[in-house]
Amino acid sequence: MKELTYIDVVLIGIGYILGAGIYTLLGLISKYSGNMIWLSILITGIISLITAYSYMQMAKTSDQNETEYDQIKNSFGSNTALVVISLAIISTIFSASVISIGFG
Repeated sequence: MKELTYIDVVLIGIGYILGAGIYTLLGLISKYSGNMIWLSILITGIISLITAYSYMQMAKTSDQNETEYDQIKNSFGSNTALVVISLAIISTIFSASVISIGFG
C-alpha cells in the first residue's frame, strides 16, 4: 500500500486548481472577456496573491491557532466578523457551483 506524502497532496491540489480554474472555465471566460482573457487571468492571479499574503501575515501575527473569525472579531468586532465570514461562506458556495458547472 502506497502512502501519499505532503508533496504528493500539494501537487494533486495544484492539479485540481489548474484543471478547474483554467482548462474547464476557459471557454466561459473567453465568452465574456473576449480577447482580454489574459487580463482576466492576471487580475485573478493578483487577487489570489493578495489573499495568500494576507493569510500569511495573519498567521505570522497570531500567537495561537486562531480562525479567521477570531482574527476579524479581535480587530473589528463581532458584527463585522459575522458579515465577513458569511460572505466567505457564500463565495465558497458560488465557487463550488462554478466549478461544478465547468466540469459538467
